[in-house]
Amino acid sequence: MARPLIAAPSDIVDRIFRAFADRDADALVALLADDVVFEPASTEVAIRAPFRGHDGMREYLAEVERDWERFDVTVAETREAPPYVVALGRVYARSGGFVADNPIAFVWEVRDGAVVWGRTFTDRTAALRFVGLAS
Repeated sequence: MARPLIAAPSDIVDRIFRAFADRDADALVALLADDVVFEPASTEVAIRAPFRGHDGMREYLAEVERDWERFDVTVAETREAPPYVVALGRVYARSGGFVADNPIAFVWEVRDGAVVWGRTFTDRTAALRFVGLAS
């Protein structure tokens, strides 16, 4: 019997961002471990605690839709530092009179073909340092 193919970590992360852009909770949680933990950045609009598990990630997507008139993430570059993938890009978000248009970095831990942990960094160098790609 052939073993199932496991996607490369950077491909999994690319699919995470596509699912997020589409606000497709089913596609998103299909890429995540059951006990995933995601630590998004907080803003003036939304103070965020970590989201846990598939239900937590569904809640996160619902909160993004509720709290923001527009929320877009653009990834310009990914770098692998196993078991981590760093995604570097920009976030543009608008809610009422508040606008964020800033560099952003995400660190995703990928194990056995699924994301087990993720964290948003507002400082690109801090994200790269976290995974050992910068000193």
